[in-house]
Amino acid sequence: MSKTIMIVDDSASVRRVVGIALKGAGYTVIEGSDGRDALAKLTGQKVHLIISDVNMPNMDGISFLKAVKQLPAYRFTPVIMLTTESEESKKREGQAAGAKAWVARCNGCVCHEQCRCPAHFRRVHDFSCGGTQANDLLRALTHGN
Repeated sequence: MSKTIMIVDDSASVRRVVGIALKGAGYTVIEGSDGRDALAKLTGQKVHLIISDVNMPNMDGISFLKAVKQLPAYRFTPVIMLTTESEESKKREGQAAGAKAWVARCNGCVCHEQCRCPAHFRRVHDFSCGGTQANDLLRALTHGN
């Protein structure tokens, strides 16, 4: 049985590219178009990892993260913020809300379906000790390069 990862982003192209990479690596993917949509899709099923954007309509990523951490079934689910947002204050806010890592990307990471350019991921701020999820995410999105 494959592990399940939720992708939350208002950009359909980002959800598509990340989804292709994760499905290709054998994961089951659930998509949410913003925080509110994603919360509605968290119905108690096991989700092993959530990857969320920050700047979204209806419910932004930090508000979504705070709401997820209030749900008993998802309180310990790791959340990685994958975003163009690079403000230090936002990173601190994400860490305080419970994000395990902050992956800053440029808008170019959706340049095409099989984007393999590691330069599109500028910086990973790993808030946990080991950094496993953030490193695994980078490997999956860059196809090991």
